[in-house]
Formats: sequence, structure tokens, C-alpha cells
Amino acid sequence: APKLSDIFAPPTHLMYRAGGFQSARTVAKDSKRWLLVNIQRDAEFSSHALNRDVWRDELVENLVREGFILWQVVRVEPAAVE
Repeated sequence: APKLSDIFAPPTHLMYRAGGFQSARTVAKDSKRWLLVNIQRDAEFSSHALNRDVWRDELVENLVREGFILWQVVRVEPAAVE
């Protein structure tokens, strides 16, 4: 059975990972593709659900591969101070 961490893992197979935002922007511009920016919050379940449900949909995967550069980052919230 798959582990939860695998089910909700980021779509690394679709993501641009060779550099930061400016690098992804340049690659998108040079390849005449749209830059799709996805900023996730680790504390938000909807971010994990997006990874599980949307990015792994075959139609979405094909659309992203053909027309976009996907740059995704996770915003980690600082721990609350009590």
C-alpha cells in the first residue's frame, strides 16, 4: 500500500527544479510557455490535496507538460509562540 507521504507528495515529475523563480521565468519565456506558479502552505490540507488530486490527473499532467513550466514552492509557517 502506498504511504501517505507518497500520495500527497509534490509533483516533482512536473516541476521545474533547476533553479529559482527567475530561472523558471527565463526558461518559460525562452520556450514560449506559460509560467505556472504554485505557492503552497504546508499547514493547509488543500495544498496537499492539490498535489494528490490535480497534479496527478492525466489530463492536467499532459496540459502542464505541453504548455507550461510549473514552479512550485512550499511556504512553511513559523511555529506559533505561546
